[in-house]
Amino acid sequence: MWVNRARSCVPAKTRLIKFMRLNLIFSADKCEEKHVAGRAAIVIDVLRATSVIISALANGAECVTPCKTVEEARALALSGRSGKILGGERRADKIPGFDCGNSPLEYTRERVGGKEIILTSSNGTKAVKAAAKADRLYIMALLNHSAVAEKVLSEGKDAVLVCAGTDGEFSLEDALCASLFINACAREAKNIILEDAALFAKAFGGHIINTNNNIYNLLRNSMHVSKLESLGYKADIEFCLKENVFDIIPELHGGKLFI
Repeated sequence: MWVNRARSCVPAKTRLIKFMRLNLIFSADKCEEKHVAGRAAIVIDVLRATSVIISALANGAECVTPCKTVEEARALALSGRSGKILGGERRADKIPGFDCGNSPLEYTRERVGGKEIILTSSNGTKAVKAAAKADRLYIMALLNHSAVAEKVLSEGKDAVLVCAGTDGEFSLEDALCASLFINACAREAKNIILEDAALFAKAFGGHIINTNNNIYNLLRNSMHVSKLESLGYKADIEFCLKENVFDIIPELHGGKLFI
């Protein structure tokens, strides 16, 4: 579903919820079961895996199955029924022999409608696997961040944002997406407790909201954006940095992501 949404879609009236804690992890490599146990986890990989997942499901894919390794993805694609789409990347480029890479623009309705996507990526699917023991696991990118904020606020459950990062390191675009989510939650609900990383991200996001509405200009010199641009993926970057294009929230059930 295509929608036009403001930066925050959460109702303007301040919500009263029981104390809710928000935490933030800046890299999939830092995410352990203790961080997500008893919480909702929100996995973020703006460039590009969570943007791919959201786009594929919005365009009619039946589900997306995240895999940590190329070997796991190949084995799952060969098992069970036919008609699966094998997608993913290593070092940003499509894996040899795969149907699709890690570009959300490849996952069109004509290509993926009604099909299962088997997906592996360098960082994003690793983050999903790392956070899989959470009570609930949602997929977020800039493409749907307001819808996810609305969902998490409606549940009032302690939550942790898990940024995929890049090769174990901090990624600015994931932190920015997390900060917009945290600011929306803090602005629209009382009794939210921000742990230290989330508190830092709130200040970061608040500054951006007040001083710079052009996300591409903010991120254009970041390491990941610069790398993808050098490899010819500028169209992907421009798409992935759009806010609230979709009003869907992928959720993990039995190892697969559905809406």
